Amino acid sequence: KELIEISLANPYFSIDALSDELGVSATYLRREFRAAFQTSPIRYLKDLRIKTAKRTLLSTDHTIAKIAELCGYTSTSYFIQDFHKATGESPDHYRNRLRISP
Repeated sequence: KELIEISLANPYFSIDALSDELGVSATYLRREFRAAFQTSPIRYLKDLRIKTAKRTLLSTDHTIAKIAELCGYTSTSYFIQDFHKATGESPDHYRNRLRISP
C-alpha cells in the first residue's frame, strides 16, 4: 500500500513495475493484495486518487487541470470522467457544493 501511495502522482504507475520492484510476479501481487486488503491494487490507487482529489478540491484553489496532474492523471477530461463516475458529480460541482464560504 505504501508504494502505491508514494506513486499516487505518477501517471505511468503499473502493477508490472510495482511487482518488478518487489521481486514478485504481477499475478502474485494482485492475489496477495486482494487477500490482504479486499481490493485490487489498481482499484486502491484509483480510490486513493479520488480521495486526494476531493481533499485538494476543498482545500486549494488549484485548477481542475492542476488537481488532475497532482493526482496522476495525464488527461483532465479523463480525470473529470473518473471523478464523476466515483462521486456522481463533476469536480467543479463537488467543490462548489461543499466548499465553506468565509
